[in-house]
Amino acid sequence: MVGGRCLGEGACGNSGNELADHYAKIASASGDDIDIPAPYFYVKFKIKINIIEEWEKYWLHDDSESVRRIRGFVEHVNTEIAEIHLQ
Repeated sequence: MVGGRCLGEGACGNSGNELADHYAKIASASGDDIDIPAPYFYVKFKIKINIIEEWEKYWLHDDSESVRRIRGFVEHVNTEIAEIHLQ
């Protein structure tokens, strides 16, 4: 029930749903943070993305003579090479 109204046939009067709603309201009102550990593959993926983004920023904005010379041959960061080195 939301605001005294039933949202669907199976939801009203179901003590399990009402109990879940009750605890959901308590949890949302308390504002406690829940620590849910991220899976290893997700952390590894985010780190790879961050490294590639930082590398690309450096590549595009560095004005040293050597980077300018190389940039004439290689216009952007090659993510395939980056992934090989980051494995």
